Amino acid sequence: MVPVEISWVDTFVARQPIFDRRKEVYGYELLYRSAKDQTSFPGGDGTEATKQVVANTLISIGAEKVLCGRRAFINLDHTLLIDSLYGSFSPDKVVIEVLETTEVGETVIAACRKLHESGFTIALDDFAPGSSAEALLPFARIIKIDVRATSRRVQQSVLRRTFPGECLMLAEKVETREEYEWVREAGYDLFQGHFFEKPEIITGRDIPPTKLTCLQLLRYISEPEIDCKKTAALIKSDVGFSFKLLRYVNSAWFNRRKGIESIDHAVVLLGLSGLRQWAAVAALPILALDKASELTVSALVRAQFCDRVSALSAASANGSAFLVGLFSHLDAMLDLPLQDALTLVGLSVPLVDVLLERDTAIDPLRTVYRLVRDYEAGAWEAVMDGLARLNINPEDVGHSYAESTFWTSQVIGSTHRKKDTRSKRRYLLTGTLSIEWDDGSGQSRSSMAKLQNISETGMQICLADKVPVRATVVCRDSKLHIGGRGIVRYCNFVRGKYVIGVDFGNGNGWREPLGKRKVSADVCVGS
Repeated sequence: MVPVEISWVDTFVARQPIFDRRKEVYGYELLYRSAKDQTSFPGGDGTEATKQVVANTLISIGAEKVLCGRRAFINLDHTLLIDSLYGSFSPDKVVIEVLETTEVGETVIAACRKLHESGFTIALDDFAPGSSAEALLPFARIIKIDVRATSRRVQQSVLRRTFPGECLMLAEKVETREEYEWVREAGYDLFQGHFFEKPEIITGRDIPPTKLTCLQLLRYISEPEIDCKKTAALIKSDVGFSFKLLRYVNSAWFNRRKGIESIDHAVVLLGLSGLRQWAAVAALPILALDKASELTVSALVRAQFCDRVSALSAASANGSAFLVGLFSHLDAMLDLPLQDALTLVGLSVPLVDVLLERDTAIDPLRTVYRLVRDYEAGAWEAVMDGLARLNINPEDVGHSYAESTFWTSQVIGSTHRKKDTRSKRRYLLTGTLSIEWDDGSGQSRSSMAKLQNISETGMQICLADKVPVRATVVCRDSKLHIGGRGIVRYCNFVRGKYVIGVDFGNGNGWREPLGKRKVSADVCVGS
């Protein structure tokens, strides 16, 4: 009997969208704790800390929650490239971003060649002509250029070059509309930065009637106590809103036996919090109709994240945090200064003060909003300071962010899953167990599998045999306290073995361990 240690670390990961020329999201760059900010991790090895954070992003939080089906851009330095951290990644879901600080030598070139041959997309971060990164161009498929650190003359020179492969040119740190228009005209294929969050001020522009109706709806839901009759009357006056509300309350989300056919009934049924969330989902896409769709996603994620962080800190209990996050992008949606946009909505003065970062009596809410903004930017030292001020457990905030992105993907229809099968936290656990599975022809087979991680409703295992997706897996191991019938959600061939994810609808008998940081369990460890 060998004690197996189950351990975890504080997992922080945010995401920044990367757009194509149609302003559709091509992928998300994951922003995680860098080595210099790894003081809260056990041990002193920064590279090891980064490896654990990336692993926990894909295991503990769950990549599906954070990425919602998009590609992940993951930064790897020299050490992480050599250590083959990418071994558990799927080539079609991950872009390996080689940092500009990487010392390019024979070992790095060999690692990039291996990545290229394995089907991975390699991006060169902050590429500069004449740098040592030139040696990696035969393997690169994305070239990232910092448009603020590189002159436009040099950018044009790089864009005219013929590269060994068919490379996509990515402009990063695009912050303004003018910069975006220039890089697009110059010929870039992909774009990264906060340009989609910035308002494009056009003098003398009238707000369309449809947007005015949306603003009126948002004004109603921003009141401390919503007037149900007034709100229902406004919804009834708009056919689109009426249809959206009835479709929403009768959807699979609520699992109602009897359909709701009255707007008044639907408004009362949703209540204050539910009505605010529905109104946000219904109104924001109309306000941002002529903008990048990610602007709506970003506003909803921020609103939900603010609400969850506020709940963790008990800073506000009346939905104010949700409203603050929701209206933080209103300037970009209406192409107005934020103060003017907030005036149109009629948001209360204390909340306006929070959004404009003025001194305010509701300091906890201002701290919540600042923490959320720092988290999105990957400013982890500031995040840790905010968490301390709000007395929030660091390990909770990463999961709150992931839940917020997943909630947003559900409510705007990015996913058709009605249940988040990663709602239970996964823990690292090693051991071997016997499984039985159907090979697809009606024949039952058995295999020995190595356990990788586990929760009460799922587990990840490795084995030599390929198991069909959606096949039924049965396992029972008294030593590991696992037993049940699950369904294979994915089966990926990685480095000579199959990595398989199994979901258990009724649970697998395993229970989350007690304890704060580390828990040991006596199980038999396989070789």
